Amino acid sequence: MAKYCTQCGKRLEDEEVCTCTSQSNGTVQTASAQTSGSTQAQAHLAALQI
Repeated sequence: MAKYCTQCGKRLEDEEVCTCTSQSNGTVQTASAQTSGSTQAQAHLAALQI
C-alpha cells in the first residue's frame, strides 16, 4: 500500500522519508503549494477511513 506525506501529500516509496519540511533542502514552497498538498493528504486520509 502506498504511503503519502501528511504534510505535502507526496507519494512515498517504502521506507522513504519526505523532506518537504526539512530546512536543509533549499526548496521554498509557496502557500498555495502547501495548501494543495495538504488538501490531497486530507482527501487521501478521508478515503482510507471509509
